[in-house]
Amino acid sequence: MEEIRSADGELIAVVVRADYRPDGVRFLSAPGDALQLGVSGYRRGVSVAPHAHRNHEVLVPTGQEMIHVDQGKVAVDIYDRKDRFLARTLLSSGDTILFLSGGHGLSMEEDTRIIEVKQGPYGGREEDKRPLRGREKGPGEGR
Repeated sequence: MEEIRSADGELIAVVVRADYRPDGVRFLSAPGDALQLGVSGYRRGVSVAPHAHRNHEVLVPTGQEMIHVDQGKVAVDIYDRKDRFLARTLLSSGDTILFLSGGHGLSMEEDTRIIEVKQGPYGGREEDKRPLRGREKGPGEGR
């Protein structure tokens, strides 16, 4: 598990590698985050009791997103809230990243299939995405 933070310490993204194996339930996001990302490791014979989740209305002040690389390889550029480049990380099959803040860009390094989770309803590219303007360029984009 890797954390990517801005210069002032804000948690921007959490990377969960395919080989991360916690014992029991481990939530990697804070209780107040809009998306809750947990990774659970259970031993054979353990059961989770049947249950349903209660409905409740929540205010989502930020657009958070999770991407799981089902197969392939993708380079992910991560930016802070001021559109400044922070880091590039390479995700492979089985890896997951949770974007908590800032921005991001993806470059497919090979044929790749990703699974995304974000808050809905999704209004499409024009309504939900803000291009990063005046940002420092990431690796592979030229200067």
